[in-house]
Amino acid sequence: MTDYDFTFKVLLIGESSVKNELSNILVPDTINSAPRLILNFDFYFKTVNYNGKKIKIIIWDRKAADRFNILLSQVLKGSNGVVIVFKILNSEFMNNLTEWCKIIRKKAGSIPIILVRLKSERDDSQRTPREEIISLVKNYITNYFEILTTEQNVTEHLIQEIARIILQYQAKKEI
Repeated sequence: MTDYDFTFKVLLIGESSVKNELSNILVPDTINSAPRLILNFDFYFKTVNYNGKKIKIIIWDRKAADRFNILLSQVLKGSNGVVIVFKILNSEFMNNLTEWCKIIRKKAGSIPIILVRLKSERDDSQRTPREEIISLVKNYITNYFEILTTEQNVTEHLIQEIARIILQYQAKKEI
């Protein structure tokens, strides 16, 4: 049995195809080793060492329709953070983001909401500049990252950042 200094529950939210793409980046071996599916959620496990601490991150990925319902609201309780993933910034996404963040704040309180934009080198539909995205979403999220899907070591960097952000939030709550 492996001992961890921390175990964090992180909920993954976004359009199914984009979440699947991020899941395959974060946990590339899930194609060969099936994730655990319980109550329409897949669970992925990542272990990271950060500042001398061994951290287990459990990623909860909703597999049914991405509508928030009573079950999803219950799952938010006890979450240490939420990752919202997207590719294209449009009015539908902004409406969803607003609704998701309201529910997250109501059900989970003050936890980090991390917005991750998946980018590819060949996709011309992603022309919205980073600064414009940040100005549009700054009232809803705590952190924003852009990931080039072809970039090396993107997985380790993102997992490290998730661990860092959650640890910082927890430290602030203890003060």
